[in-house]
Amino acid sequence: MNSYILSLHYIFFCAVLSLLCLNAFAQNTDGTQRTISLHYLQNEYYENMSDPLVISDSAIIYSRPDTSSDVVITLPFKKSLKIVREGFDENIRPIRKWYEVDVESGKGYIKAVEVATHFFCNVPRKLDYFVVTDFINAQDDGFAIYKYEENKEQFTDTFKSDRIRGDIVVEVNYAGWKNVDLIFHAKKIDAYCGGGIFESFVVDANGHFSELMATSEYGDDGSADSYSSSVWLPVKFANNNILLVQNGDVAHIFNEVSGKLNTHSFPKELTFPKMELIVFNERQIVTITDKNGEPLLNKDGSYKSKVAKDKTKFFRWNGAKLVPVK
Repeated sequence: MNSYILSLHYIFFCAVLSLLCLNAFAQNTDGTQRTISLHYLQNEYYENMSDPLVISDSAIIYSRPDTSSDVVITLPFKKSLKIVREGFDENIRPIRKWYEVDVESGKGYIKAVEVATHFFCNVPRKLDYFVVTDFINAQDDGFAIYKYEENKEQFTDTFKSDRIRGDIVVEVNYAGWKNVDLIFHAKKIDAYCGGGIFESFVVDANGHFSELMATSEYGDDGSADSYSSSVWLPVKFANNNILLVQNGDVAHIFNEVSGKLNTHSFPKELTFPKMELIVFNERQIVTITDKNGEPLLNKDGSYKSKVAKDKTKFFRWNGAKLVPVK
């Protein structure tokens, strides 16, 4: 089932690859202009920005995607941005990514490294979270989360990942979690044949960031081999009902393929609060081969396969870290 869902991601990706490209100009060191291809942010599945804003103290908006061009305006910290297009200047090293933005004085360009593509906050605790998903070397994987405490008027903690991109970053419902101020779910999607989905769950607990859990799913383009791991997180609803929801993703709790809920049942022998239980599953499928190592085929021509691993593990969130439950 996971492999089938992964294939749907690939199909979706291929269907939206056609983007309307336009050109802007930057300047070479010899004074000539070079072309930078910019495209509109049409694909909301991958460009899921949430309240983008300026993360630097004074971000410069240029007249062109070029640091030697005229300055249109300088924007202060936490200034909201209306991002229209994006593009890469591949003529310099390291490669620089730009955003075209709408400002009061018209159109301008800002370096992507000065933009928090996502902004979240814990209102009661007066905590602001800035997620930066574009770095100086735009070809590298990675994202960063910066925590800003309004009472102290300073950044107090940082989480950086160089393992996955933040193609999609969302907040997970953390109501009822012990000592937790916010939970993030970051997803990297390599939507090509043989690619996969890689996810990281980051928690801000007891004043510090840490990775709560990591999952992935991918397949071999040339066989039936595939691997997937999944996590179910406790979600507390308004009526105090608690469910174990896959990825804590309430928005997609209904599985349109299977017609069932993306939930996991609680063990009958559970001896601690439901809000502290986290379930993790690993599943591996391998191709069945003959004695010569050649894959065996079904009547329809598909590869014969078998489940090589299907293991479920239980963890308890004790308010500070995950502890395996035996």
